[in-house]
Amino acid sequence: MKKLVVAYAADIDARKKARATKKNACANAGGDKEDPEPNLYSKAFDFLRQLCPERLFTALFSVLEDTSLGVNVRRVAGNELATAIADEEFPCWEAISRTTQEQLKPRLLHLIKSERSLKVLDLLCEMSAALAVKATPPIQGLLQLVLHLTKSADQNHRYAAFTMLSCLSLAMDDTIAQPFLGQLVPWFHLGMKDKSPLVQTEAACCICFFAELFSGNHKYFPQLQSFYPIIMEFLTTSVWQKQEKYALKVLKQFNSMLPSVPNFFTPNLNDFVSSLLLVASSPIQDDVRFESIEVLVSLAETVPNIKRRYPTFVSTFIPFLLEQVSAIKEEENWDTTFSRDPESNPTVALAEQSLDRMALALGGRTVAPVVLSVVQPMLANKGDWKQRVGGLISLAVCAEGCRKAFSARMGEVIRPVIEGFSDEHPQVRWAACHCIGCFASDIPRFNVDFMHDVMPPLMRCTNDTSLRVKVNCLNSLAEFIRDSPYEIFLPYLPGLLQQLLLFLGHQHAVVVDASLVLLSEVVRTCETRFVEFYDQFLPVLKSLLKSVSGCPEKSHIRYTAIECISLIAIAVGKEKFRSDVPEIIPELLHLFGDMDVTADHEKASYLHTALCRLAECLSRDFVPFMNIVMPPLLKTASQSIDLENATAIGDDFQERVDAKAEALQLLAIYASDLKEDFFPYIEQVMPLVEDSIGHPWSIEIRKAAALLVPALIHCLKFQPQSDDSAPRPPPDQSPASPTGVASPRFRIWNTLFRCLINTTENESEIEVLNEQTSALSESMSAVDSQLFTTQHAEMVVSLGISLLSSWQRTNDRKQAERTVPGLTAEELAEIIENDDDEEIYDAMSSVVDLLRKAGLLQKEYYLEHFRSRIHDTAMLLLDPARPEREKCVSICLYDDLVDLSWECASEMFGQFIEPLLTYARAEDSLLRQSAAYGLGTIAQKAGDAFAPHAMPAVLALSGSVKEPKARSKEYIFATENAISSILKICISQSKHVPAEQILPVWLYTLPLLRDEEEGHYVYSTLCTLLESSCPFLLGPNFEHLEHIVKVFAAVANTDLVTPETNMRMAAILQRYLTQDPSSTPQTPTATATATATATATATATPTPTPTPTATATATATAATTQPTSKPNTPSKLQTAITHIFMQLPVPARENLHKLQEEFLKSTSKGGC
Repeated sequence: MKKLVVAYAADIDARKKARATKKNACANAGGDKEDPEPNLYSKAFDFLRQLCPERLFTALFSVLEDTSLGVNVRRVAGNELATAIADEEFPCWEAISRTTQEQLKPRLLHLIKSERSLKVLDLLCEMSAALAVKATPPIQGLLQLVLHLTKSADQNHRYAAFTMLSCLSLAMDDTIAQPFLGQLVPWFHLGMKDKSPLVQTEAACCICFFAELFSGNHKYFPQLQSFYPIIMEFLTTSVWQKQEKYALKVLKQFNSMLPSVPNFFTPNLNDFVSSLLLVASSPIQDDVRFESIEVLVSLAETVPNIKRRYPTFVSTFIPFLLEQVSAIKEEENWDTTFSRDPESNPTVALAEQSLDRMALALGGRTVAPVVLSVVQPMLANKGDWKQRVGGLISLAVCAEGCRKAFSARMGEVIRPVIEGFSDEHPQVRWAACHCIGCFASDIPRFNVDFMHDVMPPLMRCTNDTSLRVKVNCLNSLAEFIRDSPYEIFLPYLPGLLQQLLLFLGHQHAVVVDASLVLLSEVVRTCETRFVEFYDQFLPVLKSLLKSVSGCPEKSHIRYTAIECISLIAIAVGKEKFRSDVPEIIPELLHLFGDMDVTADHEKASYLHTALCRLAECLSRDFVPFMNIVMPPLLKTASQSIDLENATAIGDDFQERVDAKAEALQLLAIYASDLKEDFFPYIEQVMPLVEDSIGHPWSIEIRKAAALLVPALIHCLKFQPQSDDSAPRPPPDQSPASPTGVASPRFRIWNTLFRCLINTTENESEIEVLNEQTSALSESMSAVDSQLFTTQHAEMVVSLGISLLSSWQRTNDRKQAERTVPGLTAEELAEIIENDDDEEIYDAMSSVVDLLRKAGLLQKEYYLEHFRSRIHDTAMLLLDPARPEREKCVSICLYDDLVDLSWECASEMFGQFIEPLLTYARAEDSLLRQSAAYGLGTIAQKAGDAFAPHAMPAVLALSGSVKEPKARSKEYIFATENAISSILKICISQSKHVPAEQILPVWLYTLPLLRDEEEGHYVYSTLCTLLESSCPFLLGPNFEHLEHIVKVFAAVANTDLVTPETNMRMAAILQRYLTQDPSSTPQTPTATATATATATATATATPTPTPTPTATATATATAATTQPTSKPNTPSKLQTAITHIFMQLPVPARENLHKLQEEFLKSTSKGGC
């Protein structure tokens, strides 16, 4: 046994050394090394605890008593003993005989009194505390020992007394400790007055432990809290006397207890913060300063309303951190070091991290004003480049937490950053590039709003003489153009591509690698338009792949180039890329033979992601390669990831978690891209879903598994359905094949769906719930009522009601927190800003979508349960006192019911109509949108029942459209729904509203430019009215014609109109250009309205859509049969419309010209 312990200790030392040298080993090898085998020694002791506990205890005690052995060996023995005593799964202490127990206790007491190593003594005290809790009666024997030790002259004995009490506090609950607290308080006073700082430190930590234990006990906690001044006095004294190790231990204890017991400090908050700021700025050991900063940041993250309780906290601490960010050390090889190593300048690294956390914890309203007021003079300091670098870095790290506040003042913020590009010092230029990259990733619309301010200086910076600045500039450019609109980016594209062609041949690998990353973002931005540059870049990339082959130091370039090529393949499409497939895919597949894909996660990730894109590009042509791709992917996805492995795997554990999650995501992509060709792999993938979808602690694995479910279910759509075509089974049975066994399609669907929905019921993380509900909704979109039975509908309805009720309770709790007496408006705004309300409401919207799809698949069942169950939940959410987003959920449920069955919805019409009218002008944009949509839909379905509400609805909707904010980004969809609903009311309720007065005014609310669904209805109906030559819509002397032409010019050839409507618009314009107005049939208003009503009715009832060519031909034929004006004698209308065309902007004229050409081409093909 002694040899085993010695070997175990040696193994632990070896592992520590291996971890310390891992970075160098990885760099020399060009990649990550695989970890050693899982710790067999630990497993051996696990086995011994179960097999022969008595022998194990005796042997380990002998090792502890042998002082000739090293401290590390004896610590291993002590650790295993402590584990064995505390083990609840295998109660080893209880398994040994009473005689052995009684023999070991005196030996333990002797060890405590004689041990000189504090590290071993800590383990002995831990054992004593664990045995004391197990004793009968508990605790009392240990307290007698503590009393004896506190009176000893040996400081180690006194230290051991308080260490045992600390361990005891962790091993019991407060109910057991209450009877003894009266004895402990005098001992705590004795310990804090001890002459030895070692004993004082342990006494202070012991008090903190018991404060945590009694944190919820209002009777006993104040007694412990009264020790705060004594502990703080000891802390500050330790700092001034340079006894840093004692101060450090107390600060670590503060940091540990702060999240759970902030009220230990808050009564003395001013003193606490002042003392810690003093420690943080003292000329003492870095560890102590860093720990005090960590405590202050934790305080900001933990203590609510800290700004109100200590007004100067932010204005004092933030400038201190900004000063620390500027404490930059000179580096000899700065220009050739391309990553920032926190260990090279830990002060700056900690200050940056702390600023980031402060901004996230307190929000931009609190932090941004202080940061900007301090940073401005730093950036203006021409005499100290470190100040300028510190200012820029501070802006970068605060960007995420202050994104709203920075956005509001971005004109002011961005100016000195842009000036930094031309600074004489390279580190300032580097920091300016870094700042732009952070702004681009953290601040919404930054790249859109400041494209023309940032791109010119940033592109110039790519030619910087400093290699490190050049590389960082390329990286920042990649971040900046990500998700940029192509139209805004276009002016800079030619120049940037010209630079990239040069940089891809650069002598330094880091420049080539950064250029490839930037080129990838350019391809993403250009999408299909990159095809014109394909022949310039792909040969260069293929040549680059060959040139770095066999160069381990350039291996990363190889994988970045592969990623870039795969993005280009997606952008240009199968036909263009096909000729290069024989060169590229074999190169990718060959790389699988050069690596262990489960060990080398980063490289495997590049390969798998690139192959996924190629599968998307090539679709069925990629299938022959799947037998090479799938085995390593399945191997990675099937890795067992659990807490036991966490101990064994060590530093690479999170990497393996990430690898498993990514493998599941890639499987989902392959399934989505290959569809029916992925079906043969479903049986292999299903167990992975079942194993991963409820993973107990990895959010990313659960999300990836949820994403995989709808991808697999979509594969079923492309399989033959002959086995599902048997007669419809009873509601409690599954579709069966002729043999009576459930069909393979149903079995797969049913297994995956139940697996996902059962997991969703038990999910607590809102982030994962969002993914799971979306996955459920998408899965339901892929099946029909033959697979989605009433059992499935019942599960969805029950889940939906449960989740909505749960989130309603969560919102109630949040509302209570927001109405705490004394809360200021600013503090309330910060609480709301930091809450996850949006995530909850997104999840509620997903649930509404789930219920809607359940209604479409099982209509009768859904209607029955809407009446009996869902209606009650909807009415609770609609209560006037509920948050607006909850009301929105309720109205969306009713809107979907109206779409599904007016007969059922009419039963609740009286309960919903008034809220709909009220919320058509709600402050919340989504509530406004759902109410506007509902009014239009009900008007179409309700007939005369809507008559009393028709005019009030038009007035409410018109009021919302006229508001100044109606066309803002937030409200535009609500506004366009309102515009569409006004038209629906005028058409379907023409007997009850003056359409001839409303529609001419309504016409000037067009065009609709964002909502495609409403655009299809509005422009189709508008064409119907114009085709009937509706006089009030055209106006006297065609006064509205100019606006109609402008509307057509804005929406022609876009997704806002269907191909059929596109041709109808062309035919209308052609008729106006060729027809004498005097011969135009003037259809009465009622006839026009009736025609439009017929169209609206047809739109509401799905009918086969005619082909664009046939529709255009019919329309053109009708137009050409009308009497036309004589040649060379243009009518007033022709002259007017020609004038209108000439007044249009050039893009609008070109759009109409293109529309006219397509129309003429279409009519020509139709034989006209």
